[in-house]
Amino acid sequence: FAGAQTASQLSSVTLADAVEAAWRRTIESTEAEGQLRRANAALQQERDAALAQKAALAEVLDVINRSPADPGPVFKTILEKAHILCGAAVGALVAYDGAHFVALASRGYPEQLAAIFRRPYRASGPLRSLIDGAQHVHTLDLRESDAWHTSEIVRALVESGHVRTQLLVPLRK
Repeated sequence: FAGAQTASQLSSVTLADAVEAAWRRTIESTEAEGQLRRANAALQQERDAALAQKAALAEVLDVINRSPADPGPVFKTILEKAHILCGAAVGALVAYDGAHFVALASRGYPEQLAAIFRRPYRASGPLRSLIDGAQHVHTLDLRESDAWHTSEIVRALVESGHVRTQLLVPLRK
């Protein structure tokens, strides 16, 4: 028979195919396990973040219950928990009265900078954007912003070496 294969040739081809198929299944299984591990890690991170948020909220509510007449500790706790959850080094929780901003709490700043925040100041640049309805304002380099030229606070922050990038997020009713 022309082109006929012997039994040993057929069995070696069949064995090679079986080994290759097993190898493919092993690789696919390993890839699937890796995908499952990554998905599991992502779910664990989400769970941990949700638990951290829940714990932070419980602490804020506890502070509210302990100091119903004094909102200062509540603002400090809110700011502290936000910084821990976001990994922020410095920041302030400020209020706007329709004309001026003033810090209700600050965290991570030297006292001289915190004192500047506690004095009422007018909105300019990025703060004006928040008043006009922006959901947030992210400035990558304050030295390149208009606020660098017009805001005493921005200049003080940058020159102190404490801030270069800024993220402003309003809390609205």
